Amino acid sequence: MKDMLVLVVAATIAATSIHSVPQGRTPSDSDWDWLAQHRLAAFDNLMPIGRTDTVAYRRYRDLYHDESERYFSISLKDVSDFGRDPVEATVVLPLGPSIQQQMLQLHMKDPSATLQSVLSRVNVRRLVTTSSRCRAIGDQFRSLPAAGIGLPAKELNSVVMHPVLHRIAANWSNGQFDATLSSAQQPIVMWAVRTHEDLLKCLDVK
Repeated sequence: MKDMLVLVVAATIAATSIHSVPQGRTPSDSDWDWLAQHRLAAFDNLMPIGRTDTVAYRRYRDLYHDESERYFSISLKDVSDFGRDPVEATVVLPLGPSIQQQMLQLHMKDPSATLQSVLSRVNVRRLVTTSSRCRAIGDQFRSLPAAGIGLPAKELNSVVMHPVLHRIAANWSNGQFDATLSSAQQPIVMWAVRTHEDLLKCLDVK
């Protein structure tokens, strides 16, 4: 399925939030606008999707910027030799506050800083493991084709206000898909959440 599948309808509201930033002042409308404008570019830089990875997953919320993002990617290193660590997984975790919260704090401290300057100061932890060290990688990788995408009619007819967004992209020899979903009951979303949890266990991340 080559075209992007977007199954999220999010209403646009004024850039205000009940969450406070532990900074000297409350974020202004222009601060929120800056975060909204640069959020996805920052994610693509720190948690890339749809490049050379076989499958990648990213989770975040827009309005609730203080919720920690989740990310992993799984790549085939050498499809011709499945006996020597053919599958590699990367996990990215924000260190301390969420990526969005760090961005907002850094921008408020220096509104003239470029996005690249802000990103260079965002603290994340990047962990890599392979199928020989983490059996779950291979098990979950092989189970992906069976996960599937199927949304109940009631989900298609509902409007979700600022949902948790799950973006999943996969590249295969016979095609690719790129889906942004809000339903936690989606089989492929449940697959991604379970895979992320298994990777954290393998990496001994508490």
